[in-house]
Amino acid sequence: MQLSAEQQFALAQMSIPLWVRRNEEAPRSVSADPARVELTDIDVTKPWAVVTGRSLTTAELRLLRAMLSSIDISFDDVAIVDKQPAEVLSLFAVNHTIGLILGRQVAEPLDLQADTASGCQRLHNGMRVLVGQDLQQLFAKPEQKAEMWQMLLQLQRLKAR
Repeated sequence: MQLSAEQQFALAQMSIPLWVRRNEEAPRSVSADPARVELTDIDVTKPWAVVTGRSLTTAELRLLRAMLSSIDISFDDVAIVDKQPAEVLSLFAVNHTIGLILGRQVAEPLDLQADTASGCQRLHNGMRVLVGQDLQQLFAKPEQKAEMWQMLLQLQRLKAR
């Protein structure tokens, strides 16, 4: 596929290299049983929690990995929360973990409060979170990737604090 100069510039700005073989290894999800998450199996010491509300496809995992890599977040430092987000997120260290919620419909039941000082939102336990687009939406409407990129830059700024 031929890329325009504008597309190549955009990829360079996001630090996404061209023609690199991608590792398809999926991260360990926190849901071993589709009905119920075993809370003892969750590594709550990870500095990043990505809340999806559902299992991700291989293509979605690849996109998520590329997005996080573009802002220097290692996938090894990420816990994927795809079931029971309110219960699971309450277990993470509030001052150590930053959450990324993918999808407004996933965020709605979490009762988030605005935090104007940090430019993000907070859960009831005080954990900082940002709400981004659902990955399926990004595939369906690529024009929303610019909005997602701005949210990733904001996530990167939260990391620096």
